[in-house]
Amino acid sequence: MEASQKNPGFIVSLLVPIFVAALYYLLRLDANNARIFEAVLLLAGMYLGLALFLLDATELYKHYSKINRVPGLGSANSGGESTQIMPENVNADASEAFQAQVPSAEHSTTAEPEHVHPSHLITRSLLFVLSLVPLGIFLLTSTGSVLGIGLYLGILVSYSSELVSFYHSPQLIRDRFLYQLKKAPQANEMLWFMVGVVTWTVLFGVLVVW
Repeated sequence: MEASQKNPGFIVSLLVPIFVAALYYLLRLDANNARIFEAVLLLAGMYLGLALFLLDATELYKHYSKINRVPGLGSANSGGESTQIMPENVNADASEAFQAQVPSAEHSTTAEPEHVHPSHLITRSLLFVLSLVPLGIFLLTSTGSVLGIGLYLGILVSYSSELVSFYHSPQLIRDRFLYQLKKAPQANEMLWFMVGVVTWTVLFGVLVVW
């Protein structure tokens, strides 16, 4: 929860549902039917989607995932220290020289603070985001459930805002969103992935309110 509150994308994702619901209401406003109940359902569904997405990253992951400390955002070790192993079978002088070259724990902890993120989240997996496309088409063409559409759109908004907020952390994007790929994606591939997710989010939102 703390990491999400410090994330500007999280704040934006909280404001988007209000904007979408208001636009949905205004575009359907007429003398006979104000559609205010549908707008409220859409707003509630979007916040449910946001809550589900956040809950997976703060609580649900503890039952199936692991903690990941991403290089570049903090140390790989819990204390922020770098670990070096001294070779065996060295004499006393060589051992002292080796220890002199190893930074002490006091100096190691002066590095930038560690950022811990759970990895291998179900709601951040590549298979999950790919399944959102046919699911969105099904929601728009078959169900007509405003609450379900809002829930879906809330998940899309959360996914997009979090993905964009990690734009300058390629390692975190790979570990958090693209961990199912056997080959590490290149920077341009991650950029196209991000563009695709954001584009689908905007397109779906336009189709909902139009």
